[in-house]
Amino acid sequence: MTDIAGWNSLTLDQLARSGHVHVPGRLLTGEQVTDRPDLATARLNGHLAPAPDEARRAVTATYQVLRNHPFQPSPPAVAPDPGIDHAADVNVIVRAGYGR
Repeated sequence: MTDIAGWNSLTLDQLARSGHVHVPGRLLTGEQVTDRPDLATARLNGHLAPAPDEARRAVTATYQVLRNHPFQPSPPAVAPDPGIDHAADVNVIVRAGYGR
């Protein structure tokens, strides 16, 4: 899981920096569009706009938290029944016509 968070963080960062991550313009705040006429237009028209740097940094920081989290796999809730004969189950499935 932590490897996935690391890869996602890198991928998102690269995509955002290259201008490939967009958000609906209506989600942008007035502060974010003040000095950017292109973002102000996207906000007014409801078009897509490049994701703000602060949004990219926030998502990347969340991925970093996940990347450093000491996840451990959970043991099975119930131990498998040692009396189950999987070979017999396969034979029943084949006899029923599902193996053709």
